[in-house]
Amino acid sequence: MSDPKRLERLIGTINEQGNLKDYSAPPPIVTLEEFFEGNDIIGSICANLTDSEFEAVGGLQGIYNLLKEIRTKDEVQALLVPIYDYDVDEGWPSADSVYLICRHPPAVIERWIDVIRPSDIFDITETWAQQTPACAPGLDSGMRCYQLWWD
Repeated sequence: MSDPKRLERLIGTINEQGNLKDYSAPPPIVTLEEFFEGNDIIGSICANLTDSEFEAVGGLQGIYNLLKEIRTKDEVQALLVPIYDYDVDEGWPSADSVYLICRHPPAVIERWIDVIRPSDIFDITETWAQQTPACAPGLDSGMRCYQLWWD
């Protein structure tokens, strides 16, 4: 069962950034820790993974560990989770993507994330400032922002 105290804090962080249902506004973004710690809802991220792929990567904990490892690599500035939706009945907010800010080209990123199979990788560097909430970090010199998206 998901941790209700962590869920309450996560919802507070999301609500501080605006209305999740305002689709003209940038999606709220949270840290890996805020999204994963206390979360046990299968399908809240990487929803296109089959059951066997999900198990092979180690479930939510394995996805979390992989993303934390990527975040520690040289030339990576940040890895954040944009919140896509929250339905109380689902038990935890869901994310259809992550934002990776780094200096690496997509070919390198693809090797890092092959086991979690995003449907696409979009370079959103040019629109980063417009499509993220005010709490989003600015891009350090030479950094690109990629959206790793699951359909």
